[in-house]
Amino acid sequence: MRVMIKNTYSGLIQLMKPLRQYFLIFGFIGLASVLNSASVSAAEKPLRNVADLRYGVVLYEYFQGHHFQSLSELMVAKERGGIQGHKDNPELIEGSLSLAFGMERQAGDIYDRLLGEDKPLAVRNAAWFYLAKIRYQRGELDAVKSSLSNIIEPISADLVDEMDAMKIQLLIKEAKFEEAEAALEKVSSRSGGGRQFQYWRPYLNFNLGAIYARYEKLDEAQNFFSKVANERLSKKPFYHKEQLALYDKAYIASGFSYFQQQDYQQAINEFGNVRQSTPLVNDALLGYGWATAKLGDYKAALIPWTVLSQRPIADDAVQESLIAIPHAYLQLGDTSRALDAYARAEQVFIKELALIDDAGNKIVGQSLIELFKLDYANATYSWLVPENNYLVEPVSRYLLPLFAQNRFQNSIQSLFDLDKIRLRLESWKISLDSYRDLMSYRLKAFRLQQVPEGYRNMTAELESITEKRNELAAIFSQAKQEQNVFMLLDDDRQDLVDMVESGEQNAKLLSADGQSTDEENEWLQRYRGLLLWSANLDFDDRLWKVEADLGEVDGILASAAAADNKIQGLLTDAPDIKSARTRIDAYFSRVDSLLANNKVVMASIENDVRAQLFASLALQRQRVQFYLGEARLAVAQLYDNEYLEGSKQ
Repeated sequence: MRVMIKNTYSGLIQLMKPLRQYFLIFGFIGLASVLNSASVSAAEKPLRNVADLRYGVVLYEYFQGHHFQSLSELMVAKERGGIQGHKDNPELIEGSLSLAFGMERQAGDIYDRLLGEDKPLAVRNAAWFYLAKIRYQRGELDAVKSSLSNIIEPISADLVDEMDAMKIQLLIKEAKFEEAEAALEKVSSRSGGGRQFQYWRPYLNFNLGAIYARYEKLDEAQNFFSKVANERLSKKPFYHKEQLALYDKAYIASGFSYFQQQDYQQAINEFGNVRQSTPLVNDALLGYGWATAKLGDYKAALIPWTVLSQRPIADDAVQESLIAIPHAYLQLGDTSRALDAYARAEQVFIKELALIDDAGNKIVGQSLIELFKLDYANATYSWLVPENNYLVEPVSRYLLPLFAQNRFQNSIQSLFDLDKIRLRLESWKISLDSYRDLMSYRLKAFRLQQVPEGYRNMTAELESITEKRNELAAIFSQAKQEQNVFMLLDDDRQDLVDMVESGEQNAKLLSADGQSTDEENEWLQRYRGLLLWSANLDFDDRLWKVEADLGEVDGILASAAAADNKIQGLLTDAPDIKSARTRIDAYFSRVDSLLANNKVVMASIENDVRAQLFASLALQRQRVQFYLGEARLAVAQLYDNEYLEGSKQ
């Protein structure tokens, strides 16, 4: 019993902790009004229309709730020269969106740029405030105070409300009870606070009550929990649901505070105010049962505990109820039912341990994108949508404690956003591949259209001339090297040389046939001598002329080749096509690099999420093993007592 009560109080303290979703409620609320005030100085009139169409697209996506798309549009517009005509509004939106996506460094850089002396006061105030938010998220409370101290009047009404709420929250975090209470009272008395402050006030009241309870100042805690319960409900559906959940939490925390004061009847009253439809009702049922038991009515205590015992076992309140039920039977003197209840609890806990191990195996062997059903095509900005179950059994049953933790929510949201980016980058890569193919087809078509028939004939002629030139150059080189005067002759003398050589060949044939050719050989030698004398006379002239002709031909061919290269260059790399292909190749390389970085970051976040999941499962396992041990120990003690009673008889 002592251990169970101690365990109940540990859960109690958790309930009394201040809400950690303070900055979730700061989110995007009031950004539009901050933008309006930031973009307009006292002497300026606000823009009534969108001066830059790209800014209109950004605002459309933003107010549709497509924050990722809105941020993408802003970044694309920046790459293309920026949005014109809207002053610093685009940067304020980009900073806010970057902050919401957890890109604190980028958001900080943006707000730093907006702090220059040349910026309007409203812009600087907004930048200092968003810097304060970033520093708050990092836990740098002194830096938060420093940022807020730089905000100078006049301050827009919406910014004042939000800033007042943050200042009070800082006092609560520092456990400065009286200062926080006085500040809250002062702001609330200002016509009930501003429109936005009315939304934040219930959270601040709850957090004040929680901090008082933590320091065991229970009367003060109950006072602030009561203020939460007495707040007027908002008519807006989302806020209405949120407030109801906060009321339930306040009633439960108040109930446990009365329990701690041993005012069990008032604790029962507080627990009874909790709605049956809320997920928090399990804690209320458990507390209701213990308060009733403390009044000695164990039969009445069995009612809420029995209801609890039929609910999903993953909840620690349900687990405790399985041990509380047999304890109640023992107090009623029904040992038989107590033993049956302990046996049932033991079997439930053994089965639960197996399910926890199975959940651990699923976490190890399954992609977290699949595990959390992070469906980019169908999901909204946030993966955490109450109406949808994004988790795979049996893992989801053990994650409820994690859902309330900022670190876990931010990690999963980052994973979700990065997977969006991965899919977007992969689709861009496919598109860039298609553009590459398109450029290749365009180039082929360009060549077919641009190459005329005459150019093809000219190319063939150039090849033929080059071939003939090379033949002449070879003959010239041989003649010069061998000093062969009979080479490079004019046509007439070349014919005579051919005739002499033909006659010499015939004379050899006749001589071989036995006929006398002395006279013919004498005449042939005489003609050869005359031809040799004639060829020697102008051999040098002929060499010079051929060399000069070759030089001229080479010059013509070089000019023709240069012209041909230019034409080929135009045909091979058309300027517009080449420029487009260069850009596409650059984008392709950039997308590849971004995908590689995305993979590294996703792996890091997945490791962090898995670590959080395993830690949660380890705590769940430890708690179930504890209750299992309690059940077995209680059964052993009962049997020992029966044995001792029997031995006495």
